[in-house]
Amino acid sequence: MADVIVTAEGRTWEWPDADVECRAVVFGEYVSLKRAYPFLKGSRTAIQAGGNMGAFPWKMAQKFYAVITAEPDPECFRCLDLNVKERNVTKLNVAFGEQPGKVSMSYPSASNLGAQFVVPGGEIDAITIDSIGVLDCDLIYLDVEGAELSALKGA
Repeated sequence: MADVIVTAEGRTWEWPDADVECRAVVFGEYVSLKRAYPFLKGSRTAIQAGGNMGAFPWKMAQKFYAVITAEPDPECFRCLDLNVKERNVTKLNVAFGEQPGKVSMSYPSASNLGAQFVVPGGEIDAITIDSIGVLDCDLIYLDVEGAELSALKGA
């Protein structure tokens, strides 16, 4: 898949050319972080899922000592890996679930790589949040298209 260069937040981003819907809105969604931050007791570790092309893990890296992001989609993860070079971000090409297993991706819209979701079975690893062993988590931030409860049950 070919990439386009998107300019946002004072920098450039590699983005899949076909994804026009997600990239049009994702940076405007930072307001949700601004709403969550006042409730934090610290800024040690954030666990984030639905890493997409890296916009949220990158933004969170500016606040937290450590960010762990999960993105199961191979194309999104490729861009996330290109876009997020901060040393305090750990990038996992997995899905979070209630239990370990395998999943695949379902794509309701080829033009919105922010709307894909996981389905049981496939070749992509699913792990539990608990399995990553974080003991100082201050925020769990999930954007996983309806799989939030499953991810939280694994925490």
